Amino acid sequence: MHAAICANGLRDPFTGEIMRWDLISTWDPAKAKDLSDEMKQQYNLLPTIDHVDPYGTELKFEICSWRINRCKSTLTPDEFVEVCQEGGEQNGI
Repeated sequence: MHAAICANGLRDPFTGEIMRWDLISTWDPAKAKDLSDEMKQQYNLLPTIDHVDPYGTELKFEICSWRINRCKSTLTPDEFVEVCQEGGEQNGI
């Protein structure tokens, strides 16, 4: 995991957005159910640890934003690419 953090730096590798490292240890799942969608959005850029290939035989991790981590498991590949492109365009990438 340390290698993943060092490799990614400050930005989400999929969108280029600067992640909010200051939010580490502030997410409380027990209180999250009471938060409005707007309040939850402040955590979109929270850095998370994700498997590069959850089905692979080698454990390899990457750091990406919470939003992108959720999108990877809920969107179709085309929808995911669109989200990544939108994030990159907003950041001049």
